[in-house]
Amino acid sequence: MTTHTACAAWIQPVLNWLETLPVSCACAVIFPSYRPDLVQAMAAALDARFVDFRKLKMAPLGWQAAQLASEVLSATAREEMAAGQDVVLHNAEALLSLFQREEREAWFARVHGETWPRRLILPLTLYSHDLPADMVDRVFELRAEGLPSEGIVQRLAGMA
Repeated sequence: MTTHTACAAWIQPVLNWLETLPVSCACAVIFPSYRPDLVQAMAAALDARFVDFRKLKMAPLGWQAAQLASEVLSATAREEMAAGQDVVLHNAEALLSLFQREEREAWFARVHGETWPRRLILPLTLYSHDLPADMVDRVFELRAEGLPSEGIVQRLAGMA
């Protein structure tokens, strides 16, 4: 069992849930709204590697990022797991938004069926309905009323 330092009350149920999952699985944490501040806080509390896919892979390509295949998400997660930590793959939905629902569903199914070197944690806001039905035990849904309120600074930062 992993020992975690004191953390925000909203994170503790996520930590407890993750402790019940295999260390080599993909899982999803559903946020009620886009909250990069909370995703970063969650990654820190989990001692997981925070990877902002949009910033790391898409932004450098500009408009050419629209040509990326969904497999780049998986490849990026595997590369980042080489550091020996679980990976929180933030902003994966930025690339997934470029695909039709069938492609998103196929990618989620592939990710769910794969054995990962470490946990792949997908923070989602938009596409949780595209997750495979048999992944239900690997999905944790956060409720807005249990989360810290979002200040204006966080809202503006989320728009960047």
